[in-house]
Amino acid sequence: MMNNTNDKIISDFNAITLLTQNRDETILVGKEIGLLLSNNDILCLDGDLGAGKTAFTSGVAIGIGVKGIVSSPTFTILIEHTRSERLALYHFDAYRLECADDFYDLGFDEYLCNGGVCVIEWADRIDEVLPESSIRIRINQKFDDVSDVRLLTFCFPKDDKRYNVFVQTVVQKGIAVYEGENNSL
Repeated sequence: MMNNTNDKIISDFNAITLLTQNRDETILVGKEIGLLLSNNDILCLDGDLGAGKTAFTSGVAIGIGVKGIVSSPTFTILIEHTRSERLALYHFDAYRLECADDFYDLGFDEYLCNGGVCVIEWADRIDEVLPESSIRIRINQKFDDVSDVRLLTFCFPKDDKRYNVFVQTVVQKGIAVYEGENNSL
């Protein structure tokens, strides 16, 4: 289940939860969604420390054609990846921001419509800045004796036609196991 500041139920979303067995599968799921992204798309990532947000973003970068290594922007807040075959990637980490006003004060809101793709880790910290057209992703990591399992819950806006394409792709390719649907954030 995805949470935002009010734990509200959002009925205007299509949701799917996927299960990945390891970091590589998480990256592959990121790549598949990256292939579907276009100018000004925003991915809002939430999850605990070490859940796999940056690994997922590495996959998104591959999908949109970014050249180079993707690392966490924890201390810089933003890393711009402009060397790309298709789209620039603006990778944010909002963990160190106190509130949405900090995002505005630093001028980061201009990146939301700057022609690239924004991936925002810890997006719940600046939720009021983010448009409803954003794709929201919650990553939970679960450990057991033999695997590094992650549950990724994707919430696409109800009218986003990429939802069905994404679901068909990941299920058909066997990239991730379909776990179920829910409509909650």
